[in-house]
Amino acid sequence: MRKISIILLMLILPVLIFAFDPGWLNNVVFFNGTSNDIEYIFLSPGDSEYWGPEILNSERVLESRQDLGFYIFYPDECNDFDILAIDSNGDTLSIYDYTICDGVEETIAFSKRDMAEEEPYFEFVTLDIYNDIETEIYYIFV
Repeated sequence: MRKISIILLMLILPVLIFAFDPGWLNNVVFFNGTSNDIEYIFLSPGDSEYWGPEILNSERVLESRQDLGFYIFYPDECNDFDILAIDSNGDTLSIYDYTICDGVEETIAFSKRDMAEEEPYFEFVTLDIYNDIETEIYYIFV
């Protein structure tokens, strides 16, 4: 009986240690209220001087008059975010200090009034990643 208890504990303990609570995530929906498709959306903490990750990736577009939802995680009950979108014409839309709080689904709507007067400055780098091991890599977080 003791061996079974120890084996069960050994099986359950890693699950408890690495368990993820989906309640830590908030659903954020972006709505494109403009007449152009949005090709890029950058989400950045409001206190950062850099734009955060591009969340549409290269395979998605937020079409005109459509919405698209994402789950995000942040450390505090409420956080401010800066959001930058670039449409199919290369025009930029920006929303600054948008507050997102735990437990509340947010809908962030882009409209022509969010059009930025100046384009943001981006400094891009190229990152080449090679897999030199025999094991397949499924995820890479940068």
